[in-house]
Parts: sequence; structure tokens; C-alpha cells
Amino acid sequence: MRETSSTLNVSIKPAKAALFLLFGVLLMIALSLFGQRFRFFDGYRVSGPVQDYFLRMFINQFFVNSEGNIATFWNALIIICVAALTFIIASIKFSQKDKYRFEWLFLGVVFLLLSMDEASVIHEKFNVLLKNLPDFNGWTHYKWLYAGVVVVGLLTLAFVRFYLHLDLRNKVLFPLPMTLYLLGAFGGELFSGKYAQYYGTKNIVYTLLTHAEEFGEQFGLVLMVYTLLAYLSKHYSQIEFKVETPMPAADE
Repeated sequence: MRETSSTLNVSIKPAKAALFLLFGVLLMIALSLFGQRFRFFDGYRVSGPVQDYFLRMFINQFFVNSEGNIATFWNALIIICVAALTFIIASIKFSQKDKYRFEWLFLGVVFLLLSMDEASVIHEKFNVLLKNLPDFNGWTHYKWLYAGVVVVGLLTLAFVRFYLHLDLRNKVLFPLPMTLYLLGAFGGELFSGKYAQYYGTKNIVYTLLTHAEEFGEQFGLVLMVYTLLAYLSKHYSQIEFKVETPMPAADE
């Protein structure tokens, strides 16, 4: 048996890829808000149980503050894109025996775990475990924030050496998307949690707060995709993926 290899070259422009994802984010937020319009405002008529069924399904599937729906899948998909790009960079670093290859691999694992958490909402399970911790007048209404701060602190310490080795441009680019993501995840939960404690969650203001939170998270992720693609394009202008295909020998 002989093996032949075929090379596939795919051209990806960081800015265009980021704009495509950003369009998807804006579309998902718009669909979610459009669905919430039917929850909080009148002026529409449902003609029969079939239309009512599909309307409710539309509202539930695109609501960004719900679980196990299309909106959740979309968010997890963006995080998986970030994880995949990080793993690609890590594989290159391992082939070069780069000093920081393990940090790249660990970063990919972190994003992979974040995608799993987004799909299964593991972090919210800590609300029960940490329910007796103080809420500081509603600012830590969602108790998982305590565990989240500890995890972020440990990860920050773990990546200090990695951050310091980056060039000046990436010293600015890399922290920016993560800051936006954390502001959306933590900052959004701080404000929405405080509001929820005093006014509940079934109102338009709380809904808008959650949408702002989700947009902040996803915008940070899109910027991270751009940052990683820009890093690849700067340091590795061309990457080839070879697929080895076994072929029959000539005398067979």
C-alpha cells in the first residue's frame, strides 16, 4: 500500500471572520429581543393553538438568558471556535518545541471547558453550594460569582508568565477580549442579580440587562477569535493540513 498526501489551503481573513461572527451575535440578540416583545407587549393576535405553539417555541429557542436552546448553542459554538484556534496554535508550538507550548494547550483546555459550561450551565450549580455566603445588598445575588472570582484569580496567576512573553501588540490585544468577556459574565451578573433581588426577573428591565450581559460576553469572544487569527496570520502566514490517504500499490 502506498500513501498519497493532499494539501488543502483555506484562506481566512481575521477581520472578515470576526465580522461574520459579529453579525451572528447581533442577529441572535435581535431574534431574542424580538421574541421578548411578545412576552411584554400587546398588539398581536394568536390565531389557534398551532401558531401559539410555534410562537412559544420561537421565544424559548432564541431567548439568550435561557438554557438548552439555539441561543445557548450559538454561544457555545463561538467558544469552541476560540478553543479550536488555540489548540491549532498549541499544536504548532509543540511541533516547534516552543517554551510556552503548554500554556497554549492549557488555554485551549480552559476555553473548551468554558464551552462545556455554557452548554450545561455548570457554574450556576454553585448557587446552591454557596447559598449561605453574603449577598452584599444584592450585588452577589448569584453566589456562583464567588467561585468564579477564585477561578479567574488562579487562571490569571497561571498565565502571568505567558502574558509577559507576548509582544507589545498582543499584550494589548489578548487581555482586551477577555476583559470584555469577564465584564459581560461577571459585571452583567452583578447588576442583573442586584436588580433581580429587588424587582424580580419577569420584567423588561431585567431582560434588557441580561441581553446586554450576553452581548458583552459574545463580543469579547468574537474579538478573541480575531486576536487568535491575527496572531496566526502574523506568525504563521500559511498553515497546511495534510491528509494521508492509503492507495493500492501499482502491482495490485
